[in-house]
Amino acid sequence: MIKITFSDGTVETINKSTKIVAWKSTDSDPGKTPFYRDMAFEGSYNDGTEIATKDPLNGISGLIGSTDWFSIGKDKTLYKTSAVVKLELID
Repeated sequence: MIKITFSDGTVETINKSTKIVAWKSTDSDPGKTPFYRDMAFEGSYNDGTEIATKDPLNGISGLIGSTDWFSIGKDKTLYKTSAVVKLELID
């Protein structure tokens, strides 16, 4: 299990089968196109995707470090990746 600590002190945990979705923000062309986000990843660290590394912290930290927003599980909350201050493997 991985414990994610945010800058405001809140904590979320994810296990091997927790679905994670991550997005990168896209730039807008002023006056022409709106701001959007592009999905960069959808999966868990146990399903053979890019974050399914031997050390789960490697995959999760790489994902957090290379994207702008993410969600955990079925929760509709989006988290800004820059608000993550610590990742810990707790099993």
